[in-house]
Amino acid sequence: MKIDFHIHSKITGGYPFCPKHFVKMINEAKSAGLDAIAIMEHLYADNFEDAYLYLKDNFPYQAGDYYLVEGLKVFVGVEVGTIPLPKLDFVCIGNRDKVLKLRQSLLPYLEGKYADINKLFQSEYINDMLVVLAHPFRKDPNPPNLPPQVLKRIDALEKNVRDTVFVDGNGFKIAALAQKFNKPVVGGSDTHHYLQTGSIATVFDGEPGQWQRCEAESTKANL
Repeated sequence: MKIDFHIHSKITGGYPFCPKHFVKMINEAKSAGLDAIAIMEHLYADNFEDAYLYLKDNFPYQAGDYYLVEGLKVFVGVEVGTIPLPKLDFVCIGNRDKVLKLRQSLLPYLEGKYADINKLFQSEYINDMLVVLAHPFRKDPNPPNLPPQVLKRIDALEKNVRDTVFVDGNGFKIAALAQKFNKPVVGGSDTHHYLQTGSIATVFDGEPGQWQRCEAESTKANL
């Protein structure tokens, strides 16, 4: 399977969801040779549920796992920024109902754009989700010191397109951190625009969650 693990459904968190933009994103994913994508929004985003309702109203949901959109598997998730310091972002991908329940359970603890990291990892709703530490050096150049319960629960670390193209050294730092934590590295573009869909992706055998053999692969070196 070839999947982009981190795609935002809107241009920015404050914009409305645009079905035409979503269709372009699907077409771009297929052109990039992807088998699947994971779409999400930030926990604090306005009109958070619009993309999820659009998918629910227009496409079949397969085995409580993913939507099938023109032959492409579309998983759903939420990106959760956490405090206290260091500020970190976690991509949580799973069943559509649990994703929405997770968000609702964290909103009362939102401070600006961030939720308490303990509330996230104590939530019953992430038990069956894929949890990825996203772009770990985006907000702090130093390696994060994760609490044991967080380190135990995360499934992988993310390398996105900025780590491979725009920010020298982050790709190597992420690889070293993943080795230290004994976690695989997955590729997620973190794009908000359809043209960057699949700019980095993850290639592995099997379905998401089977991390034994996975490799982050850049598919659009010019972006």
